[in-house]
Amino acid sequence: MEKFLGIKIRSLRTSMGISQSKLAQGLISNSYLSNIEKGRKIPSFEILHELASRLDTTDTIFYEDKNLELKTEQLLVFEKCFDYIKRGNIDDYHKTLDLVNYYKLVNLEFCFIYDALVTIADYRLFEQEGGHREDEINILLEEIDTLEVSELLSELLLYLQIVRSVFNEDFPKAGMWYHEYGSLLLKKEAIDDYIVAEMNSLVNYLNCNKLDSAYEIANNLEYFIMENEEKLGKAKYSLYALSYYRGFIYKNLNLHFQSLKAFAKMDDSMIRRDEQGHYHFILSLIERGNIYESIDSTLAASYYEDAYIEFCKYSQNEESWYWYGEPLSRLFLYYCKVKDFEKSEFLLKKSEKVNLSQYDDQAYLLYGKSLYEEYLGNRQKQVDYLEQALILQKLSKTKLLIRTICLKLSNVHYNSSQYKKAHYYLVYCVENASL
Repeated sequence: MEKFLGIKIRSLRTSMGISQSKLAQGLISNSYLSNIEKGRKIPSFEILHELASRLDTTDTIFYEDKNLELKTEQLLVFEKCFDYIKRGNIDDYHKTLDLVNYYKLVNLEFCFIYDALVTIADYRLFEQEGGHREDEINILLEEIDTLEVSELLSELLLYLQIVRSVFNEDFPKAGMWYHEYGSLLLKKEAIDDYIVAEMNSLVNYLNCNKLDSAYEIANNLEYFIMENEEKLGKAKYSLYALSYYRGFIYKNLNLHFQSLKAFAKMDDSMIRRDEQGHYHFILSLIERGNIYESIDSTLAASYYEDAYIEFCKYSQNEESWYWYGEPLSRLFLYYCKVKDFEKSEFLLKKSEKVNLSQYDDQAYLLYGKSLYEEYLGNRQKQVDYLEQALILQKLSKTKLLIRTICLKLSNVHYNSSQYKKAHYYLVYCVENASL
């Protein structure tokens, strides 16, 4: 408890912009206050009362309050806030959080819950680093194994690790924390939420090419869904997405027969009425087309055409279509490669209204533009687009196109008698041969 007490005093002091020397003046020494804040000393009741007065609060904030009605009310507010954060509902989050006064919370742990919610919202809702409260949360995270905390605070601290990892694009950690979060939800018997957390874990492992971890989660999740299908709500539709992810994993392991078999399951499913299912169905068609490009160009073209048709069905619904950046960029690249510029120009116009925040999606688009400029004979524009795409691939965690772009740049410079540049990109391609 002394560590909680010290962290809380420090939190209140720093939030009010008061120095240690000013708070301790005439009461205790600076070093004694420092030891209190570090949890090494426990102040007497008289000192704590005076510190609380100087921090413009009461000493009851540091201890458990007997007001169960107020505690229940504040806990309900926190749970609602957490739910709004997970849904991405900014307005309701603000309105609900405003119902509680930080300096009138019933106990110290509720202060940490409040701090955790605000920090999570910074990452999840506002896509920015956690605010000044994060220092206090970091101290708490370091001590969490030795402290007894409530179920809600444990869940919030775990979720904080998730949103922080996602924000920093640390996909291995995000996958790990989502998996741990899923285990916690399963203990609570929140099985739909458990499936969502495990699916997020799988996706993050795929983003960093940890195929073994992703494959293990896919297998366990498929078995769990089939065993608990009668208990599930919308989460049962995750089986459909799992077919796509399983196919994607097999494809990246060069197990093309198994990959095509997994993708084919998506053709027979009736779950595609779900929008997320439609999105994964389009991607499965593109993946199958990509597999057949070097085997059967006619069959590849038919898969890409089916994907294009399915994609265009959503072109009128800009709100949901906004998130279709990956299928758009990959279709655009294919139609540039086969010199179908009517379709590629249509897709390029639509790209202005689609989310292309992922480095890979931007690289696909730029590589496609380079092929179009090559067709027109604009060598310099072609090189410019290729170099921009290469920069994005260096930033990307997956680096899906990096070898293809380097080989293309090497060939372009070789054909222009710029042998040093051609050699540079060829060497860079070889160095990334394992990707």
